[in-house]
Amino acid sequence: MINWNIKHQLEDFMQNVHNKKILDFGCGDSRYKEIIGKNNSYVGIDVAESGHLSEDKNFNILWDKKKLPFNKDSFDIIVCTEVLEHVENIDTTINELKRVLKKNGLLFVTMPFIWVEHEKPYDFRRFTSFGIKKFFSDNDFELVKYKKLVNGKLAYYQLLLSELNRTLRDDNKFKLGTSFKNLYYLIITLLFKVLIKFFLPKSTFKEMYINNCIIIKKK
Repeated sequence: MINWNIKHQLEDFMQNVHNKKILDFGCGDSRYKEIIGKNNSYVGIDVAESGHLSEDKNFNILWDKKKLPFNKDSFDIIVCTEVLEHVENIDTTINELKRVLKKNGLLFVTMPFIWVEHEKPYDFRRFTSFGIKKFFSDNDFELVKYKKLVNGKLAYYQLLLSELNRTLRDDNKFKLGTSFKNLYYLIITLLFKVLIKFFLPKSTFKEMYINNCIIIKKK
């Protein structure tokens, strides 16, 4: 659910972007390369050591976590999805992203608000909606658009799906075959979906949300 939302927001953002030089910062497996690079020049960069296995990565350039190997004002747009919670020195990172981004260039960022610790031990921070806006404002970026992704009762549903899937995958107590695991997963998720849709008040979990999606402009 959350991955679909992030992809949908990125597709919407890229809809009218053409002939731009774009950096996919923390690209991982470059899952968004086709969306970003369809009408643009794409560069994917990642680090050697992170919570992802090296064989799962697909990048053009490796970063030393200190200085990005690009000249000042190199990119029109930087895309940074589910990355900034994992960088060890966020101030160094933001200064480098700002340096290589052109004036009035755009930065597309997604970051979790409520989510389990992941890619351990490289999981360092969470931002509220207020915190992420203030952070970028303090770093000389202008807010263009902000959106909470997967909110309300759907947020709780997303968390259950994720945790149930992880438990069935990793917990040795569940020694059922794949077919039975899939059936168990289906039954539990359907029951929970009925519960949140028909039995919980609409206002339940109204302040809960999973992800921040923010688009900012370099001043």
